[in-house]
Amino acid sequence: MRTKQLIPIATIAVFIAHFAGQFLGLYKTLPHFDSLVHFLGGLWVALVIAGFGETRPRFSIVKGGAFFNFLVLVSLTLSIGVFWEFFEFILYKTAFLIHRPPLAQTWPDTLSDLFFDIVGAGFASFLLFFNRHLSNKRQVPSL
Repeated sequence: MRTKQLIPIATIAVFIAHFAGQFLGLYKTLPHFDSLVHFLGGLWVALVIAGFGETRPRFSIVKGGAFFNFLVLVSLTLSIGVFWEFFEFILYKTAFLIHRPPLAQTWPDTLSDLFFDIVGAGFASFLLFFNRHLSNKRQVPSL
């Protein structure tokens, strides 16, 4: 399965998980539901980064070996996760302006969110490595 085929699956998974969390109250009733959503988000971000490189080889960030790809995907996903946490912090500070209860914004929550972003990116790296390894085995050697 190519990266561009995995991206819609991950997008739908993140959307459904977040929708269920918001409208069914799963963020409040299931203690680790937020971790699942951040895992899926990290997976999605890493797949989008890798997919961008697949469709535009000139701008590909993910060119090296498996360990280098892992470092690049995790680093970029972590960077986006940090920006997301800043967004949540600003939202937390201004939530009273839109009459919604503020988000639980604590250091343990933030660190947990970033950790699961990294785990999601690592899983994406594993999927991409496994996918590349399988596609290399399927190629018939030319004579």
